[in-house]
Amino acid sequence: MSIADAIAGGPPRAPRARTKLDAYLETLDERDRDAVEVMLRDRDWKHADVRRILAEHGLEASQVQIARWREDRGVHRVSR
Repeated sequence: MSIADAIAGGPPRAPRARTKLDAYLETLDERDRDAVEVMLRDRDWKHADVRRILAEHGLEASQVQIARWREDRGVHRVSR
């Protein structure tokens, strides 16, 4: 591989650390997991509202943990 090919691939990325949210998602059935992932990726859902819904269903996660999960996946809130 040439140096140009190595550079074209972009910088190396560290593997994403498994989070509390990842572990929780694995415990859900497919329907619930899909619904939670849609909610987490929907920018209109505020971190506080996501946290409240998750807490009602057994996961205590902070707004910061939710924000980091979203940031790691490129989901950012749009300013209006």
